[in-house]
Amino acid sequence: MIVGVIGSGSIGPDLAYGFISSIAKEGGKVYLHDIQQEALDAGVQRIKGYVKKGLSRGKLHPKAAAAIEDKLIATLDLSDLADCDYVLEAATEDLEIKKKI
Repeated sequence: MIVGVIGSGSIGPDLAYGFISSIAKEGGKVYLHDIQQEALDAGVQRIKGYVKKGLSRGKLHPKAAAAIEDKLIATLDLSDLADCDYVLEAATEDLEIKKKI
C-alpha cells in the first residue's frame, strides 16, 4: 500500500507515522507532502524523533525503525502522490487551500 499525507504541520506527521509504522514492514510507503521545505523538514524530524523514542524504550525493533525511515518519502511535489492508494489531507484549516488540494 502507498499512502500520501498532505500537510506536514500539526497533525500530518503523526498520521504519516501511524501509517508508516503499520505498512513499512510489508513493503508499503508513505509520502509526506508540504508546500514549504521548512515545514516538511520539521515533520520528518518529528517522525524521526518518534522512531528514536521507540528504539530507546525498546518498543521498536531496529529493523522496523530502519524500514520506517526508508519508506517515508518527503516531497514538495504533489504529483508524487499520483500512485498512492490512499491520500489524506491534513493541511491548514483554510477552506480555499483545502479546495485547491
